[in-house]
Amino acid sequence: MKRTNFYVDDERLAALKLVSTTERVSVSDLVREGIDRVIRERMHGKPDRATLRADLQEFLRRYAGKGTKAGT
Repeated sequence: MKRTNFYVDDERLAALKLVSTTERVSVSDLVREGIDRVIRERMHGKPDRATLRADLQEFLRRYAGKGTKAGT
């Protein structure tokens, strides 16, 4: 396994941290899962970026403030 760095906006990072906390899995594991999904979807068809963005917005709207700690 190789280490890498990437940039992510605050909105996506907050969503990743929420899922990470809720599911008790590391952010790194979630990122690897996302990479696997992108590869699989690109090979077998995928939702478009607008759909993915809308899904993220819905997730953030639904779970805003849940699972967060003050100051994090």
